[in-house]
Amino acid sequence: MEIKLITEISIDGFKSLQNFHLKIDSGLNILVGPNGVGKSNICQAISLLSHVKDGNISDYIISLGGTNSILPNEQCKEIKISVSGTDLNLDEEENYIDLKYKYEVTIEINDELRIASERLCCTNQLKAELPQTPGGLIPCGPCAACPAQ
Repeated sequence: MEIKLITEISIDGFKSLQNFHLKIDSGLNILVGPNGVGKSNICQAISLLSHVKDGNISDYIISLGGTNSILPNEQCKEIKISVSGTDLNLDEEENYIDLKYKYEVTIEINDELRIASERLCCTNQLKAELPQTPGGLIPCGPCAACPAQ
C-alpha cells in the first residue's frame, strides 16, 4: 500500500504566482476563490513539475500559450517551484516507511528554456524502529533545504 501526499508548495514567477506559499492539510483540500485569482495557476504549476520529470517541459509550456503567457512580466526570467511531501509505504513485514521529501526546480527562460537547478532531498523512517536519530529520521543525503532535517 502506498499513499503520496503533498504537504507544501511554493511557487515564484509562474503566471500570477509570485512568492506564493501554500500548506496543504491531509484529507480533502479545495481551492476556492473568485475568477482570475490563480487557482488554476497552482494546478498548472504542479502539472509543470510532472512535465519536468518526463522531460517534455517545452511541449507543456507551448500548450499553455508559450513563455510569454506563463511569466508574470517581461523582467521575470525564471520560475521557481518547490514541493514538500510525504510518501507512506507499507513494506512486506507490514511496517510503515515514512519518506519525507522536498523537490525544488528553477526553470530559466532567456534565449532558450532550460532547467537552471533541480534538487531532491529526502529522509525516511521505519515506524517499527523509532527513534533511531532525533525524530527517527535517517537522512539519505545532506540537504539543508529538506523540511525533515
